Amino acid sequence: GVGAPVAQTSVIDWNKGTNKFAQSNDFSQSAWNLKIGTFAQGVSDPLGGLKAWSWTATDTDPYIYQQFSVSGTHTMSIYAKGVGSTIGKDFEIRVATTIQSFTLTSEWQRFELDGSPSNTNLGFEYGNPTVVGDVVHIFGAQLNEGSTAGPYVPTLSTNQPTPVLLPAGLTTGRDI
Repeated sequence: GVGAPVAQTSVIDWNKGTNKFAQSNDFSQSAWNLKIGTFAQGVSDPLGGLKAWSWTATDTDPYIYQQFSVSGTHTMSIYAKGVGSTIGKDFEIRVATTIQSFTLTSEWQRFELDGSPSNTNLGFEYGNPTVVGDVVHIFGAQLNEGSTAGPYVPTLSTNQPTPVLLPAGLTTGRDI
């Protein structure tokens, strides 16, 4: 019942990841400020589980955010997909005064944007123009230092500002 040993090269190939968002995949928690919308968990996520969230607009201009005081270049990312009437609509990521719009499709996509936030709200907005009842599925919000999104690191009640080791795919089915 013991798996094959992990080769030294597997350990070398591990990635390091961080995530400054608290409650990175629990949008119902107080770490997230929600404006106009409701959340329900239990949607199929891009990693094969049921941890994605259904975000339903209860009015126009729905968005969620967390407030930060950080400096330097950071990248914010999230997985999202449109459902029904939101397919083909815009989904926005906001880092400080930088806004990037992406087009929602019926498939999971990881959207990312880098910028230099400082004492600002970092968040996500969808469906412009939004109507009541529009739905977007979201999963895995992440904020990390640098100009590219790293591997997704889920967080609970606190953020994960220091790097943690994540397998780079070479340890599948092995005991460590």
